[in-house]
Amino acid sequence: MLALGRIGRSRALGFVDGLLQQTRSASCVATVLNDLTEELPMKDTVRFTKHNRLWTRAELKLQSEALATGWYDLGCRTGDAVAIWLPDYAEKIACQLAAAIGGYKIVIVDPALDRVEHFDKVLFETGARIAVVTEKHNESLKKAIPEMEFYAANHDFSGRHFRSRRFTKLRFCSHTGFDLESGFLQFRNMLVYHMDISPIPQLQAAITDDSPLSVTYSEKNGEAVAGPTVSHKDVLAKESSWAVVASILNKEYVEV
Repeated sequence: MLALGRIGRSRALGFVDGLLQQTRSASCVATVLNDLTEELPMKDTVRFTKHNRLWTRAELKLQSEALATGWYDLGCRTGDAVAIWLPDYAEKIACQLAAAIGGYKIVIVDPALDRVEHFDKVLFETGARIAVVTEKHNESLKKAIPEMEFYAANHDFSGRHFRSRRFTKLRFCSHTGFDLESGFLQFRNMLVYHMDISPIPQLQAAITDDSPLSVTYSEKNGEAVAGPTVSHKDVLAKESSWAVVASILNKEYVEV
């Protein structure tokens, strides 16, 4: 569940005032979200029925930017992949928008792909830097990553980064549950609501229409099968996994 988050470390980013995207069209996700929020920031835009959580446009943008900033603080940079095994709850929508805001690549995996071999294939093929799962996926993810056993053996609940021999780019695993789990960051602790210098202008300046944004893994005959990688320009029109985000950005009130 989304909650208070962290205070980020100060970074000397060295960006110039006014450094914003000049190579993105008005159809890009982050641009549309900015425009909607400026138009009517307090307008209710989405209600998540599981926790009866209602977000305005401003709250949606706040949570998504906090997650994009948090991923930056954890070492993600433009083009890095974040793999998620999440249903259409608040955390998934925030992850999708955070990827669009920060220029990360979001790997959207059908939550039903929950076997060890599914995690192994997705993490290996995508080179994901962060994996985000629901608590019911924790055990399978641990079995897919042998290094996770270190945390269990040492009762380490810090969720600090690690290095895996097989998944060479993976640094963090996170789950959306309330309980502390050895080796996992709690999702809410990835959010950073304040840094001395925001990384978002610099991150967005690197995004173009054709920058890769999303790839979806679906189940086919029991296997995890990747779809095409879709760009910032095309994701709302071509990806069914972005249907909720597309409706929100189309100024619809959505309940999921």
